Amino acid sequence: MIDDKKRLIKKDDEKELKNLHSSLKDSVYRDYFHISPLTGLLNDPNGLFFKENKFHIFYQWYPFKGIHGLKHWYEVQSPDLINFKNIGLFLKPDKIYKNRGAYSGSAFVENDDVYIVYSGNQKDENENRIPNTVLGKYENGKIIDEKVIISPNKNYKEDQRDPRIFKKNGFYYLTLGARDKKDHGCLLIYRSKNINKDWEFFGELEIKDFDNKAYMWECPDILKVDGKDVLLFSPQGMKAYGEFFNNIYQNGYIIGKLDIENKIFYPESEFIELDRGFDFYACQAFANTKNPYLIGWVGLPDITYPNDKEFSGNLSLVRELKIKYNKLFINPVKNIDDLRLEKIEFNEIVKNIEPLEISLDNIENSLQIKVYSQEKNGGFIISYDKNKKEFKIDRSKLENKISQDFGFERKISDVDLKSMKIYVDKSTIEIFINQGEYALTSKVFPKNKEKDLYIEGLSKENTQIYTLKKSYIDNFSLNM
Repeated sequence: MIDDKKRLIKKDDEKELKNLHSSLKDSVYRDYFHISPLTGLLNDPNGLFFKENKFHIFYQWYPFKGIHGLKHWYEVQSPDLINFKNIGLFLKPDKIYKNRGAYSGSAFVENDDVYIVYSGNQKDENENRIPNTVLGKYENGKIIDEKVIISPNKNYKEDQRDPRIFKKNGFYYLTLGARDKKDHGCLLIYRSKNINKDWEFFGELEIKDFDNKAYMWECPDILKVDGKDVLLFSPQGMKAYGEFFNNIYQNGYIIGKLDIENKIFYPESEFIELDRGFDFYACQAFANTKNPYLIGWVGLPDITYPNDKEFSGNLSLVRELKIKYNKLFINPVKNIDDLRLEKIEFNEIVKNIEPLEISLDNIENSLQIKVYSQEKNGGFIISYDKNKKEFKIDRSKLENKISQDFGFERKISDVDLKSMKIYVDKSTIEIFINQGEYALTSKVFPKNKEKDLYIEGLSKENTQIYTLKKSYIDNFSLNM
């Protein structure tokens, strides 16, 4: 009998998966405007690129259960970054160099060619891990010409993954998240004159005067935002202090200047968390869009969620990035307003809420908002104390508890709250305050009685509430 976690998708599985997908449509936790897995589990966003008026989005996928099993890739497409359609299976771990999973990777676009590079997770007969870096080309929804271009670097531990390619001064550069022999997270650099072959280890990226307290760096990405270099990565092993780094793992960035020829990154900021909510990880930027767009996994490794028996995970709203005051300001794409259906008359209590947007402007006082409450009680609590200048989210009052070992509250101190947008889906809440100064993303799993919205400390004049349409077309498409 095949281990539940090692099952490889086959053509004969289509009927089973179609039935499984059909059963998920009745789930009360199936989101309206967030990408969710066709079936099973979704985690990291992968391979993001734009071509022929379509945004291509892939995600790590285990089809059969909401568990971290044998990883495949699934593709979703969008014309506008707010409406999404399922396309089909893209990668499956059916070769020896990826016999334990087609792990995370990215896209590189040059002229009309789209290259996909990813980590092939291989294990030998003694269960030793062999991390391979694999390159192929995207063609008509399929990958062709796959080959291993980089073998494991023996000077580092077996944790070497999540490749990203960029080009500068005639060289292709490839970065990998890694872990050295002393258990420090790091970023490895390879380079070649030919994207298809002859890749050589170039060295390890030095971040000047950076106090590295993580044992592993996942999902590294380097992008340009407003003329600055931004190094994104997901460190594992950072210790919480105060209101910072309270999740099991982090996702953050450093703003600075990259000198790739000398393998040095000169920081102009500290390491800053991208998102201050409970559930955001493994973000990736699109490879070739004019504006920097970003998507994250709304979930975390090594955390269980109440709906895992049905399905697990979703992707965040697509986010635009700007730099202000030497930090990233993060907002949903501007056309997110096109999801609005109808305006709801402001009341202290809104009963039986559907997915909605709550937009607040000119905030002058303390406030409290309870999402998925039981009238005035319980719920996911969003609050601001004007005197303390303290913003909080609290999910301790919801009946379904999540990751209790890491606390029920997230706090931002010394913030002068002026505006806020809250996007409430069936199992996801995303909050953006002060036009992108902070973002907070969290999973919620309300039970039957938790279905109301309670607002205290706000007036009709500065509160707009809209119902939102279903923009994730939850169609069944396997396209094998």
